[in-house]
Amino acid sequence: MQLADEVECDDVTVVAGHKGIPAAIKNRDPRRNRLKGARGRGTLATEKPPVFGMVQRDGQVRIALLANVQQNTIKPFIE
Repeated sequence: MQLADEVECDDVTVVAGHKGIPAAIKNRDPRRNRLKGARGRGTLATEKPPVFGMVQRDGQVRIALLANVQQNTIKPFIE
């Protein structure tokens, strides 16, 4: 699918979790204050896949699951 004219692009990192499955977290240690996640953006290998979306004004939408958000990964979608 080819997009044309004005196109807006953005990426979001989706965190795969256990929402709605209380049995999956039953024996987990409680959360601590100031507990931080891993630094940086997610990758497909770290189970935080980046989703890249492009929206054409008054038109089509294109969404792709990426391995990472490096320039050489995103560039083919923009071209």
